[in-house]
Amino acid sequence: MDRYIDIQILPNSEIATPLVMNQLFYQLHLKLVDSGVPVGISFPHYCFDSDNHRNTTLGSVLRLHGTEQDLSLLDITDTVSDLFDYILISQITPVPAMVTEYALFIRKHTKTERDI
Repeated sequence: MDRYIDIQILPNSEIATPLVMNQLFYQLHLKLVDSGVPVGISFPHYCFDSDNHRNTTLGSVLRLHGTEQDLSLLDITDTVSDLFDYILISQITPVPAMVTEYALFIRKHTKTERDI
């Protein structure tokens, strides 16, 4: 995964960013399942508010990670065409050689009494 595409949600006073993000993610999820293209997703502007969890947000950017060939095969422009008034899609961009910040998240499955 040496390339990425950023999909930025444009500021809009008429519709909240999380609503656009929900619709965008829903449409992309369907496309990814149907296509079977191995692509990763991240939210580079994710913000966690430990004081007020209601302020926790995925941010206004959804990033797709993959190879240039996989991202080209995905052809997301048709998938999200009804959101063009609310989003901006970048070109396929190479990942910088020197990455200075990153985060790694791992989902841990714990057994509950129900699972035993």
